[in-house]
Amino acid sequence: AYKGMNPFAVCIDVKQVHPRDIDATEIKYHMLLNKRYLRQGNTEWFIVPEQDYEKILKKGFDAL
Repeated sequence: AYKGMNPFAVCIDVKQVHPRDIDATEIKYHMLLNKRYLRQGNTEWFIVPEQDYEKILKKGFDAL
């Protein structure tokens, strides 16, 4: 779905959660990202400093 919004998007990591926890997990990560980074408009994209981006590339969700 992200490829349709941004053809340059790359999947860095995946997180398996129980189907009943999908919404809560998504909200948790959105809140975390909202605290640490600037949201790009009214989208699901965030502006992340290069140093943090490098950590996320290496560690995936564990970097957050």
